[in-house]
Amino acid sequence: MRGEVVQYDVQLLLGPAGSQRQKALPLLNEGASVVFTVGAAEGLGAAMTAAKGALLPLMRSLALELAPRRIRVNAVSPGLINTPAYRKMGVSQEMIDSWARDVPLGRVGAPTDIAEAVAFLASEAANYITGDNLTVSGGIGVHSNA
Repeated sequence: MRGEVVQYDVQLLLGPAGSQRQKALPLLNEGASVVFTVGAAEGLGAAMTAAKGALLPLMRSLALELAPRRIRVNAVSPGLINTPAYRKMGVSQEMIDSWARDVPLGRVGAPTDIAEAVAFLASEAANYITGDNLTVSGGIGVHSNA
């Protein structure tokens, strides 16, 4: 199954995505908002890492391409978010809780943290934001962005 998902992502992002994108673009109304979510791909193989790595440049390209139609395109890059995926991989809640020590805000994120960021970028409150990547990480990586 994982190989099928990887292959789908690679085909969607790097293969004939142009034709799929061309079919989807007319469905977007003027002033619409598109928000990519960009999760980690390390450890999932070279194809998935490459596909995920292509998302931010694709987002920026689409932001420029769709700007004349006032369609905003942005991305949200989650930090450490406590999802059921960790439990499926055998990671204990105690381990997840221990990771919070490395987060400047002192906690692991929740799926609602990402949902609220996506909702903001899709809202009229963000009508002058396009081509940007909002990192929702509780401050992890702040020192590397200085």
